[in-house]
Amino acid sequence: MKRITNKFLAGTLIAGFALLTSCSDILDEQPRSEITPQLMQTNQGVELALTSVYSHLRFLYGPVNPWYNFQYGTDETTYGGLVGSGDDERRMDDYNIVATTGRPGCFWNSNTFAYINTCNGIISIGEANGVDSRLLAEARVMRAHDQFLLVQFYGGIPLDLGSGKNAYNTLPNRKSVRNTVEETYTSIIEDLEKATADLNGTKRDDRFKGVVTEAYASYLLSKVYLTYGWWLKNNNKSGSDGYFQKAYDTAMGVISKSGVNGAAGANGFGLLQDYYQVNLAQNDRNIEVLLYADRSDDAGFDFSEGESWGTEAEKSNIAFYAMRCWFDTSFNGGGAPCGRSALQNYGRPWRRCAPTYEVIANTFADKTNDSRYDGTFQKEWLANQNASTSNGALNTPFALGDVVYYMPGYEIPGASAPTKLASGNFPVQTIAGQNYAVFTPEYMTREHFPSLWKLGPYSPNNASGYANSSSLRPFNVAKLSEVYLIAAEAAVMGATGTKTARELINVLRERAAYRSANTEAQNETAKTNILAATPANIDIDYILDERSRELYGEQLRWADLVRTKKLSRAKTYSIRDYNADAIQPRNTITRPGLANIENEPDSKFYLRPIPQTFIDTLDMTEEEKKAYQNPGY
Repeated sequence: MKRITNKFLAGTLIAGFALLTSCSDILDEQPRSEITPQLMQTNQGVELALTSVYSHLRFLYGPVNPWYNFQYGTDETTYGGLVGSGDDERRMDDYNIVATTGRPGCFWNSNTFAYINTCNGIISIGEANGVDSRLLAEARVMRAHDQFLLVQFYGGIPLDLGSGKNAYNTLPNRKSVRNTVEETYTSIIEDLEKATADLNGTKRDDRFKGVVTEAYASYLLSKVYLTYGWWLKNNNKSGSDGYFQKAYDTAMGVISKSGVNGAAGANGFGLLQDYYQVNLAQNDRNIEVLLYADRSDDAGFDFSEGESWGTEAEKSNIAFYAMRCWFDTSFNGGGAPCGRSALQNYGRPWRRCAPTYEVIANTFADKTNDSRYDGTFQKEWLANQNASTSNGALNTPFALGDVVYYMPGYEIPGASAPTKLASGNFPVQTIAGQNYAVFTPEYMTREHFPSLWKLGPYSPNNASGYANSSSLRPFNVAKLSEVYLIAAEAAVMGATGTKTARELINVLRERAAYRSANTEAQNETAKTNILAATPANIDIDYILDERSRELYGEQLRWADLVRTKKLSRAKTYSIRDYNADAIQPRNTITRPGLANIENEPDSKFYLRPIPQTFIDTLDMTEEEKKAYQNPGY
């Protein structure tokens, strides 16, 4: 996206602007690369402003802090081997969360309100000047997107940034009043209902690839309806049934206009035939993805440093580092046979997160009929270095392309218990007659675990110098497959219509049975088996299981557990700690902050704290500041 400076990111206007423009003999300012109120009076100007708004998705999707907030402390994820006992990541995973550390407040602090204010300007100024309603609808959707993100994490938010509710503010402001959750959702829904009407009939790519269309707006509206319905139910308020029905109806509207089996529907979107292809880097920006945070190595379109860590880590796509195991080392002496590269199986092994044992062994238990494990996690690491000095389990050097590590995600009959080889660096499992090392689910550790393949890096030329490089891949914000799960969840909560929850889920499960490498007969057998295994009665726990299988690691999970009041699923997990000399026991671990979560329906951990650094800057009394913070923090 073109480099556009948003002059009003802080919601301020340069003092004396009117004076400067009236004194043309002193300074005749003609800004050409900055967003000004005057620019938002035309379609062209609003398109530039929207480009700035879309670009801020890079701060919210791809950097580690947003990803951590959705993944740590869930039934999907725990901390990895490189996380210390005092690190923020450990605090988040244990629910020892405080308001004075930065990570839990990342969405509040990621210029989110500034971009909401930009949308306020686009809408108010654009409406007054007859700007194309489609462009204004895109701004409404993006404003709703940001406000929805905030209300899920922090509760009610300030809708007035200094000049009135959802009004464009150009003055410095240190006052802030939080609206209620109900008021926040009402505003979001008003925006999205108008936007979906104004976007009616818009299709993928009919303005630009990657911008908001009717499909994404309707997806977001259905999810907002669903989440608000849950909030009303969880807080013993009336009206939840109506919102569950609206969520179902809106999601089904998207499905009715979308295709399946790799074909696009009337809206230009569709489910791919092969789940693996959805996440394959070479197939990014495919017809199943409703919206994504795009990235590029073209400096004219992305002002980050793209292929390096640099100073732009807060918006670089580096989340893929976090759940990559320790593969760039030798287990039996010599040099490392596997090295880092800009290919999806490799990249920096940062080990900040690890999947839990329960996810690998239980959630993804069916690895025969269900292809989604293979389309999510990595199973093999191949030697990609000149490995003549590196020996395997048979004391035989690895050749290029040989399997070095194998983590199939299931127990292997005949695999040894982990032992440290004579020249080894750490304990590994072995198989008689095989040169590679094995880690089965029972013996995976915080250092050695199936890596999250679906987010892995990719560069067409696999350029050198990728030891710490950020990924140039887009990060998916929403996929069509989730629309099926939203409709199914609403049906479980009582919504009715042409499809049951089981029928909707089986669309995704039938797709999951397909592997392009299999024969037609093999795919038919897998389809029969996987559909037969779907429970006759679908409940919320099964919906959450299916969401993990379909959407694992896609920056959704914490919000799923909060929405459905199921943090209890994250109370315990198991994994082995790493020890270089001996295998450690696989213990069941209770997260301290969730020890009594079943008896704490109003636990503070259903919200994140508002950053204390923000509250400290407000022009308020100390009592008002305390009241501004979420309870318990």
